[in-house]
Amino acid sequence: MSHDPETSATSSPRASAPSRRTILTGAAWSVPVIAAASIAPIASASGVTALAFDKATYNGTACGTITGAYVTVTVGGVPTAGQSVTVTLSDGYTFSGGATTTTQVTGTDGRANLPAINVPAVGGSATLSASVLPTTTATASVTSASSSSTWIARDSRTSSGTFSNVPTSATPLAGWGYFLDGTTLWYNNAILDTNVTKVSSGSLWNSTGGLDWVQYLKGSTWTHKDNRGSSGTFSNVPTSATPLAGWGYFLDGTTLWYNNAILDTNVTKVSSGSLWNSTGGLDWVQYLKGSTWTHKDNRGSSGTFSNVPTSATPLAGWGYFLDGTTLWYNNAILDTNVTKVSSGSLWNSTGGLDWVQYLKGSTWTHKDNRGSSGTFSNVPTSATPLAGWGYFLDGTTLWYNNAILDTNVTKVSSGSLWDSVGGNNWAQYLRATAC
Repeated sequence: MSHDPETSATSSPRASAPSRRTILTGAAWSVPVIAAASIAPIASASGVTALAFDKATYNGTACGTITGAYVTVTVGGVPTAGQSVTVTLSDGYTFSGGATTTTQVTGTDGRANLPAINVPAVGGSATLSASVLPTTTATASVTSASSSSTWIARDSRTSSGTFSNVPTSATPLAGWGYFLDGTTLWYNNAILDTNVTKVSSGSLWNSTGGLDWVQYLKGSTWTHKDNRGSSGTFSNVPTSATPLAGWGYFLDGTTLWYNNAILDTNVTKVSSGSLWNSTGGLDWVQYLKGSTWTHKDNRGSSGTFSNVPTSATPLAGWGYFLDGTTLWYNNAILDTNVTKVSSGSLWNSTGGLDWVQYLKGSTWTHKDNRGSSGTFSNVPTSATPLAGWGYFLDGTTLWYNNAILDTNVTKVSSGSLWDSVGGNNWAQYLRATAC
């Protein structure tokens, strides 16, 4: 499968006009890189032996080191020599030499001096865990900002670029090119609107190219816009509602709205999406009302998933549900012992294509409703599957389709669509400059 970060400029999920998307390339943003480690001593339950880190706060810099840290061992309140203390770091922080664990012996002052701590380029939160036999432990937290970072865009067609103007503090959204920085909404390197308090977005492909859309609350008005220049409001939808992943869908408590009208009531669970078929935009929703899972779309089609348990969670792909560790698709069990999952829906030349990628045991599997299946044999089981087909984030390592796509990744969103030549999968992510 493969989205081309080159798309369009004017119309709506309900119209079409030719255009091309452009990614502007620019210099990476620089951000402050001071690290702060909040250290809280924790004594053992016995009260006989205790461990304590030496400071409440450590300061450092991304790609730099924290030096002079130590742990003190006391027995009955008296500093004690000859105690072996093991300290472990997490989340990319390492000791001098690259190890994540060190064992040091206390001196006459009861101190176990730690080697220099290397702060990774991505910064972030980590845990320092200290222990001394038999059971005494102490923990500490450490956080730091990343080094200079850049928003990157890539797709499965090898197209790439940067969002050089978007602040590194922003959050990437589910629609290609959309970011929310506080209450400022960005699209493709430019501010789209301000004072935005709620938002959802998505991307699809129609006959003239990529179509990216957003719906958001500004003040007391729900607004929708797309990259073709189309815009409007959902004037009837309450401001208390939550915008969903499908264009025009909102959930207000247990009331489901679509495009300014109430679609149904007493809804307790819901997922939705949007795609484009041969006749235009197709927005769908699947939801639990009472003891029945119902699906509807904006073309008047509807039905039920009569076999799916009410305890299940609806997923982002049409017809997919996870009930505990049982994966359902369209009224039948698809697989069991599933522990992680993501899914999506798109439209190709022959109809709707619903896909899922999930972890079963130690294997990442992908399947779709056309009978295609396979595995991502290289992707670690510790990874998180993303909304775009084939994308996974393992710590700060971004994977695509069995290979590492990039490293030092701190934020990411992704998606999948179908264009004139086939599946196009994309990701937009924040990458810290390597040390």
